[in-house]
Amino acid sequence: MIFNLDRYIILSMRKNGVWYKELFQAAPRIFLALIIALVISKPLETKIFEKEINNELVLLKQEVFEEQEIRIQNRYAPRLDSIQQYITKLKNEVRAKENRRNELVLIAQKEADGTGGSGKANAGPIYKIKETEAIRAQHELAIIEKTNLKSIDKLQLKLEILQKEKSELLNKLKEPNVAGISFQLTALSRLGDKYNTIRIADWFIILLFMALELAPIFTKLIAQRGPYDNLLQIHEHHFDNFRKEKIIVSNIALEKTLANA
Repeated sequence: MIFNLDRYIILSMRKNGVWYKELFQAAPRIFLALIIALVISKPLETKIFEKEINNELVLLKQEVFEEQEIRIQNRYAPRLDSIQQYITKLKNEVRAKENRRNELVLIAQKEADGTGGSGKANAGPIYKIKETEAIRAQHELAIIEKTNLKSIDKLQLKLEILQKEKSELLNKLKEPNVAGISFQLTALSRLGDKYNTIRIADWFIILLFMALELAPIFTKLIAQRGPYDNLLQIHEHHFDNFRKEKIIVSNIALEKTLANA
């Protein structure tokens, strides 16, 4: 169908001596040649550079697989990080209470043995106050330990479930199929970016098909006006006269019909 269209475009071109009109007539064929060159040349290039493309497809397969892993990691990372940060916060609260309890116990002991506070070794009223503060801190520590550790256990369980889900998805990942033409063209494009020789060869192959497709039309453009153009002009002139004659005869017949009515 394409080649029939090519033939029609070439044969329909008229050599009228005005170069820009002839070039305008050839514009559809030139546009068609660009499309044909690209459509035909790319599959041919995939066969010419088949070995290089296969090597590049190995790298491309690894990159696609890694991208799939990264997408899964990114899907779970925010939730896992949020849970882990909250667990750390709860543990820090317990640790802070524990440090405060130890500090108050140490202060009470120093007050009792005279190494701190008032400097007198006795269990007087000041020691009682310090001991009461230490006992209250121990009570607060017990409460927050019970509350926070219970929350931490729940969060750890949720964390394990999410990690298990992520691991199952990662284990189910399969190697991507890169045998399709789209991946081959992608690999060819990447090779062109890496190696100038392949890029140059790519352009030469495209230009070769463009030259093959444009050769007939350029031959027609640079050719002198020939017998075919003269015969075509005579034929069109006869047809134009025949059309005018038929119109005139039809009008006369119509006038007679209307006059007799």
